[in-house]
Amino acid sequence: MEYAVKLALNNGWLIEPVCSYAIHYFIKHPELREQLLHELRGPDLVELYKQRLREEAGRKHVD
Repeated sequence: MEYAVKLALNNGWLIEPVCSYAIHYFIKHPELREQLLHELRGPDLVELYKQRLREEAGRKHVD
């Protein structure tokens, strides 16, 4: 994650965290949230994290 954030910063990219791991990283590092897509900077990332965990858990049962 550190490398991905650094790469995004150096290239002027914004990040859309997709997996629960990436979302949790930004929960733990709120100082880096300016690297997120604009629409993800304001919402409660904890709720997005919980939603993603439920979705990922559901996929494990399908595979």
